[in-house]
Amino acid sequence: MRILESSVIHSIETFSNRFIGLLRVRTEDGSEGWGQVSPYNADITSLVVHRQIAPYALGSDAL
Repeated sequence: MRILESSVIHSIETFSNRFIGLLRVRTEDGSEGWGQVSPYNADITSLVVHRQIAPYALGSDAL
């Protein structure tokens, strides 16, 4: 069994067009996770992620 250790969010990237938006979150230890943002106007939702969520998430504990 793997014990999860605390890791800090290092970067948040979005990849989107009008129809789909993907989000990649990376931590300082190299771990990463992918997710999908709202499929409705995904390009706008990606902007919201960077302007409203990223400032609070960057530097936070990923767990």
